[in-house]
Amino acid sequence: MQTPMTAKQANRQVQSLRYKEGMNFENKIHRTFKKGGIIVEKKSVKSENGLHKISDHTFRKTWMESTTHIDGKRKDEFINKKKFVLENSNEYDNFIIFYKHPINPITDKKLFGYKQELLENGIQLIDGENQATAFITFLSTQIGKGVITKINTAKVEYVDISEIYDNPINRDISETAVSNITDSIIKDGFFGAFFVVPRIVDGEHMGYMLFEGHHRKHAYERVISWGLDIDTRVPIINVDWLSTEQQEELGELLIKVNVEYRSWKTLDYIKSQLELANQVDNKEKAFTYQTLLDIKDKCFEFKLGQSMLWYALGPKQPGTYWLDTNNLTSGKFRINDEYKRCIDAFLSSLAPIMANINSMGYNKPDRSLILKELRQYLSMCFEEYKSGNYDETQLKLRLAFIGEWTVDNSPKTTSDLESKKFEKQFETFSKKIQMFVGNF
Repeated sequence: MQTPMTAKQANRQVQSLRYKEGMNFENKIHRTFKKGGIIVEKKSVKSENGLHKISDHTFRKTWMESTTHIDGKRKDEFINKKKFVLENSNEYDNFIIFYKHPINPITDKKLFGYKQELLENGIQLIDGENQATAFITFLSTQIGKGVITKINTAKVEYVDISEIYDNPINRDISETAVSNITDSIIKDGFFGAFFVVPRIVDGEHMGYMLFEGHHRKHAYERVISWGLDIDTRVPIINVDWLSTEQQEELGELLIKVNVEYRSWKTLDYIKSQLELANQVDNKEKAFTYQTLLDIKDKCFEFKLGQSMLWYALGPKQPGTYWLDTNNLTSGKFRINDEYKRCIDAFLSSLAPIMANINSMGYNKPDRSLILKELRQYLSMCFEEYKSGNYDETQLKLRLAFIGEWTVDNSPKTTSDLESKKFEKQFETFSKKIQMFVGNF
């Protein structure tokens, strides 16, 4: 006999179904924009006390939400969200909600009242899936890339390989990769092409600069230098709507295209963004990405691999302790003086703790188990400290607590880290430490 569903279980099921319906509608709106040649993004706004609000879609200065459910509470949430965004950001001045279901002003008087109240508070509610699609389709005819304006297409041309120049922000050249490509060229012939933009020097077009194909170019030149019979004229894909005069756009394009062709590591992004920042003399960006390179050195010093501290000290996804990789690698991330002070204080406090752990002589499995949740713990500690929720003394206590972890009592999951039991463990440790220090 089937056990009857409790009210709590039924409510959970309803919430789950509502969430799935909402996500499906949100994705549909997103796709409709994209099909119209408009790329919308999720954006977040953060208050000084660390609260976040995230949009479903944004484009230029317009903040947009999608929903499949409206009631009095939800209506107030939207109004308060708009107030929050305006109070904590000057990037948005237009607010739109796409509501899946059409509202009949005669039969849906309550919903129509919510729609009017939202409008009075500066929020346009577009009700009905068909109306939403019609709205976006019309917008696409006004501003959609590929609808109102042509999408650029690169041209295929042939030039002498001596006219092609390396891009200075490319990743380091791998000798192994070049050697392997030379073998392939000799064995099977050259069947690739070089992605380039016009190279402008003192206002004159002087050859082309690569943004994809550096290893192939070096291999091709090597085959020529060996005196083998190969044509010096090579195929290029010429992205002629950009040039070397647009250094920042070109640099971002190089990073993007290289990632599409082969996986980049976080270090590749950071080094390339730093080189690009130095080229265009963007001091804030250079300061940020140089700081990230310095953090990598600390990772090795603390024997934490290459990236753990980037995850702990880098930008976080809104409302979480997880690294916002897109923000980090996009070149948009910034570290200001106060952020850098927090990083320095954090690393200074962590240094003696890791030196002690690394001198303990744990065997590899035990050390791995003890440090299993360290990345998440460090992220939590840093974000709490950076947001001002505790001072430097508390930070030192939180980090010193790591030295207490053993195979038996170290956190095994994120749930462990967030549990009351774990917090009580810390409080007990903190009291003991403070009592010990007080004796001196």
